[in-house]
Amino acid sequence: MNFSIIKKLIRKVLPSFAISFITRKREKIDLEFANFILNSAIEYSKHIGGDSTSFDKNLKKLIIKPKNNCNSIIQDVLIAFMPDFERNLFQFYKNQEYLIFYRFLTYPFQINMNKYLIPYSLPIEKISVYDVVDYGAGIPYGIIYSLRKKNHNINSITLIDLDLIHVEFVEFLIKSIAPDVKLNIIKVKNTNNFPLLEGKFNFFFGKDVFEHLSDPLKNLKELMNYSQPEAVCYFDFRDYGEKIYQHITPNVDFLSDEMIKLGFKKGKDIYGMTEFTRNT
Repeated sequence: MNFSIIKKLIRKVLPSFAISFITRKREKIDLEFANFILNSAIEYSKHIGGDSTSFDKNLKKLIIKPKNNCNSIIQDVLIAFMPDFERNLFQFYKNQEYLIFYRFLTYPFQINMNKYLIPYSLPIEKISVYDVVDYGAGIPYGIIYSLRKKNHNINSITLIDLDLIHVEFVEFLIKSIAPDVKLNIIKVKNTNNFPLLEGKFNFFFGKDVFEHLSDPLKNLKELMNYSQPEAVCYFDFRDYGEKIYQHITPNVDFLSDEMIKLGFKKGKDIYGMTEFTRNT
């Protein structure tokens, strides 16, 4: 019997909570990596003159066991009392930049973190040296993980993100673990304007970014103008359903067809990310 058919039968027989439990048991948190990020945040606190003793009080517990919903509460408050927030997304994010930083720090302690590291652990033949651009980088865990494992020959890294506190931490962290890698951080204040970049790139990564744009196709085309003839991309082109919070354009699955028009071949889906390759 076909294995996929067996999986479908199992899903019909087992309740959804049982399947979720089995999946979570199979996945493991990389505690060494998670604690490295947490300890790096503590060092960053010391570096900027913050009171790092707060980590030994409540903050460390919040990061290690992230079960509160404060992020959604703050977003609801901003939406309720910030008229035209969609036209002022930078200020929307600026009003919660420290909370966003905290939320990013919790990600390595969550089960599904490993899924987002997969694109950086896949061997891409025919590309010997990587020039990487991460669009809407946040804390780029895939890059950080890869730099620590040294599983790719990364020549340069360009990160594009909003001008928020977590970007300063990212710069501190990457320079501390990979001082010889060329690092260029582009800080933007208008989510819809695509910045000027230097050079061409052969590895593109964009997760949780296109649904936040009013014209995602325009930004995608501008991004891919910086592509080398041989390139690999991992993009999140899902349909996020209803328009909620800062999901200005929740359905961006049409961008897959646009990548094909640009000469890319659509590959496999990896936990919400889709692989696109050209001339590789």
